Amino acid sequence: ANVKESKWFYALYLDVAGEEQEMQHNWLLSDFPLPSPARLELRKKPRKPMKWFGTDPSTLPMLVDPQNGIEVPEILVMLKDILVVMGGIESEGIFRKAGLESEMVTLKEKIENGEPFHSYNPHSIATLMKRWY
Repeated sequence: ANVKESKWFYALYLDVAGEEQEMQHNWLLSDFPLPSPARLELRKKPRKPMKWFGTDPSTLPMLVDPQNGIEVPEILVMLKDILVVMGGIESEGIFRKAGLESEMVTLKEKIENGEPFHSYNPHSIATLMKRWY
């Protein structure tokens, strides 16, 4: 999986002298005076199970999309990022052709259970975006 896609599900944690912080994507190790011992660990981000689909948008966590500055539900930014990383925007009929129903059921279940997910089919991701609306 691509790093940009993985940022939604995994994070680097830096532990210096028992003080642990989730590292942001723009941080560099050289930004920290690293005494010994220091520990860097890649872990799954904790994501709470949540009903994302068929829910009042005002009840969902919102996020400002860094590409356009508009505040939208986090799920839309996540799906858009994954679609862009996959090159799905260039796929013919991306919002016209349907994704695989069995895959979309699995993806939706993983999303709502707070689990990492991945798809090789951009049409499935685009169809999930359409179904959100």
